[in-house]
Amino acid sequence: MTDNFEYHFLTGITSISDLSEIKRLYHQENWYTSFQNEDAIGYLIAGSFCFLVVRKNNKIIGTGRVLSDGMSDAYVHNIVVDKEYRSQHIGKEIVQRLIDFCIHNQIVWIGLIAEPGTESFYEKSGFQSMKDHSPMVLRI
Repeated sequence: MTDNFEYHFLTGITSISDLSEIKRLYHQENWYTSFQNEDAIGYLIAGSFCFLVVRKNNKIIGTGRVLSDGMSDAYVHNIVVDKEYRSQHIGKEIVQRLIDFCIHNQIVWIGLIAEPGTESFYEKSGFQSMKDHSPMVLRI
C-alpha cells in the first residue's frame, strides 16, 4: 500500500519549504513547544543519527528519526504521519526503515518511548515493554 510514497533519508539541513512542512506535521501532533521555527527543525535533523521523510506528490507527509551515538544503542523518535494519510501503513514502513538503518549500521539495541495508546503499533514491529525498567524524564 505504500507504493505511491517516496522515502528519503535527509543528510542535513534541507530547504525552507521542507522545514516548514515538517514543522506543520509536528504542530499536528502538538509538538510545537520545542519546534517554534524552521531553524529548530533544521538543528533537529542535523542532530539525528538518521532522519526519514515520506513524500507524496513532493509534499512531506511523514517523518521519523533515530537518536544514537552510532555505535551501540539507538532510540526511535518523532514518528508522525499526516492525519490525511494515516491507516495506509506509512508509519509502519517508517519504523521498519529506521530499524533497517540501525541494523545496517550494526546497532544492537533499539528503544523508544511510546505515547500512551500507541504500544500496539510498535509491538507489530517487534518492540516489547521493558520489564523491570521505568522510563524517566527530567523536565526543565
